[in-house]
Amino acid sequence: MIFIKKYDIIYIEKIKREENIDMDDIFSTLFGILNGNYDTAEKIGRDTIGDYTIDTCDTIDQGWETAVWKGDGDMIIVARYDTKEEAQQGHEDWIDVCKTNPSAAWSVQMDAYIKF
Repeated sequence: MIFIKKYDIIYIEKIKREENIDMDDIFSTLFGILNGNYDTAEKIGRDTIGDYTIDTCDTIDQGWETAVWKGDGDMIIVARYDTKEEAQQGHEDWIDVCKTNPSAAWSVQMDAYIKF
């Protein structure tokens, strides 16, 4: 099964519009599209706090990252980590953040605040 993430589609759209983008990002994105499989990814946790879901796993294209989404809304990649230990702490930190019912979060792939 192949998972195409929101940021994958954004890069594909940039390619179609011939926008200036980094070739390393294109390679990582395409590699993730072709090889991404959440079922086999090493996971830190997937927790639900109210309407928020916090998911931290080792992605094949970007390494350890935490994603958060509210209800059926769009997934926001809120953090990336160099080590599994950092990812474990980051996952716990995002559980605490979601307990405060945030209305938006900084997206590491979009470099912008995104509303839930």
